[in-house]
Amino acid sequence: MIRLTTIFLTYLLACNLSQAARLTLLNGDSLQGDLLGIEGNTLRWQSPMLGELKVPLNKVESFNSDTLVKIQGREDACSITSVTDGVMHYSCSEEQGNKVDLLAVDQVEPFEKFYTQDIDINGSLAVAGVLSRGNKEEDDWDVAAKLGAEHGDYRHEADFKYDNTDKLLQSEQTEDYKLAYQLDWFFKERWFLYSDVSTEMLESKNIDQRYGLGLGVGYQWFKRQDLSLALESGLNLQNEEQTGAAEAEERLNWQWALQLDYRLPFSATLFHKHKLSYSMQMAEDWEIDSETGLKVPLGYGLSSDLKFQYDFDNMPAEGAKRKDTRLTVGVAYQW
Repeated sequence: MIRLTTIFLTYLLACNLSQAARLTLLNGDSLQGDLLGIEGNTLRWQSPMLGELKVPLNKVESFNSDTLVKIQGREDACSITSVTDGVMHYSCSEEQGNKVDLLAVDQVEPFEKFYTQDIDINGSLAVAGVLSRGNKEEDDWDVAAKLGAEHGDYRHEADFKYDNTDKLLQSEQTEDYKLAYQLDWFFKERWFLYSDVSTEMLESKNIDQRYGLGLGVGYQWFKRQDLSLALESGLNLQNEEQTGAAEAEERLNWQWALQLDYRLPFSATLFHKHKLSYSMQMAEDWEIDSETGLKVPLGYGLSSDLKFQYDFDNMPAEGAKRKDTRLTVGVAYQW
C-alpha cells in the first residue's frame, strides 16, 4: 500500500513539473520559472535557481506561462499557452486560439503591473558620406538621428536629418533638414493607429518650408527574427512654401508607406522603405521617396550602413528636377 501511494505521488509530481512554466533556448538550455515580461526585444524570466534573467527574444526557442498578462493591443487579461517556432499562442477572456509573431509584440507585462511599467527607450546616430545626383550634385557628409520610446500600447518615434553642402556644379550652398515625430497606438494585435507631424526645409528642391500633419492606420504584418514588414496608409495635410512663390500651397494627400527588414547570413540586414504621396485635389501631383540598403553589424552597437535613396516628384517646385538619387556609406551607433 505504501509503495502504491509513493508511486502515485511521484506520478502527480511528475505531471505537475511537466506542466510548470518552462523556457527553452535555441542552444538547448531549459529553465523552469515564470515570465516577468517582454520589453522591446528582451524577455524577462524569473528562475528559482538563477533569479531574474534577461534573454534576447531571438535566442528563445519556446516558453509557456500561467501568469495572466497584458498584451499590446488587448485591453483584457490574457494567458500565454505556448511559444513555438517564433509564434506566441494565447487566450484572452472568452477568446481562444489567438496567435501572433513573438517579435511583433513589443510589450508584455503581468496584468496587475501593466500601468506601472518602465518606458523602453532606444535610439541611433548615423554619419555617412554622400554621393548625390539630381537636384543636388554633391560629394559630402550628412547626419541622421532617431529616438524611440515604447510604453504599453504606445510607440513613439522622432527623426532628425540634416545636410549642409556645397553644390559641385554651381557656386551655391544648400541646407536641408527634416524633423518628424510619429505616435502609434496598438488597438489590436498587429493593428495600430498613427499620427505624425513634421517640418522640413529642402533648399535643394526649392522648398523653403514644408509642414505636414498625418493620421492613418498601420498593420505589423511580420516581426520575426529574420523578417519584419509593416504597412501604413492614411491622410496627410501639407503646407508648402516654395522659393519665389507668392503664397504657400496647401493640399491634402493620401499616403501609403512600407517598411521591410530581412535578415541575411552573418547577421547582415537588407532593408527597404518607401512612402508614396498622392494629392487628393490634383491627380497628376504625386511623389515617392524610397530607401534601400544593407546594414552590417560591427560590434559594440556599431554597424556599417550602405543606402541608396531614390526620390521622384511628378510636379516639383519651379526650377527643381523631378528625380533625385543618393548613395550614402556610413557608420551608425545604436543603443
